[in-house]
Amino acid sequence: MSGKVFDSLSDEQKDHLAKLFTKVSKSYIEIMQPVAQQLVVFKTQVDEMMGKVAKKLVDLLIQYRTAIQEGITNFQDPELYNPDTVVIHPWTIGFALQWGSEISQDMKESHFEYLAQRYEEGFISYLEKDWQKAIFTFISCLDGVLREFCKLHREDDCNYNGSFPPHETTFTHIMNHYQYSVLSDENQFHNRLKAFFLHRHQIMHGDRYAFFDENIATISLLFLGLIFYAILSDLEE
Repeated sequence: MSGKVFDSLSDEQKDHLAKLFTKVSKSYIEIMQPVAQQLVVFKTQVDEMMGKVAKKLVDLLIQYRTAIQEGITNFQDPELYNPDTVVIHPWTIGFALQWGSEISQDMKESHFEYLAQRYEEGFISYLEKDWQKAIFTFISCLDGVLREFCKLHREDDCNYNGSFPPHETTFTHIMNHYQYSVLSDENQFHNRLKAFFLHRHQIMHGDRYAFFDENIATISLLFLGLIFYAILSDLEE
């Protein structure tokens, strides 16, 4: 974790974070057992579909796949969403915090350095349970990363008119470019990613079904990390 983020925490927050990190390694073994036999097939599929990028991303994608697909239940589209029925596994929360702390430093040293301070303020807000600020900040960073990635691929596989790509274009582009559908059986991962972007739309456009709770904040952080690291790896090719 970057020094600035860690130093800003209270002793209680530091202790809570340390306990969650401890749970990560223990719970990871437990939650991975049901999907262990799928991983060899999964890696082969990703290698074939993603080429060189897969060699850098496969381990990270497996962890994100597990955290999102195996570690979250009852996450639905905004119109059907009930925050009281969503269950996020402790390992998934710990994983989000672990990578959340890594993003802070990695963003400072990356192509997206201009987003680093914004992200760091959002991550601190997440640790302080200020869910609304955390959600807005994570979505802002996610939109910024996706938009710039689409600009880089404008003449390739992300064609659009106007100065900025529509959000549906960014979603389609990221799914097609990285073949994320291979991350889950029966499109479960795709459906959860799509549901998250529907929540993003409700939040950013002031629609009726906008939620600002811990579940949405944690899922926002997970998808920001997944997409940030995938794009960062691609930019560094």
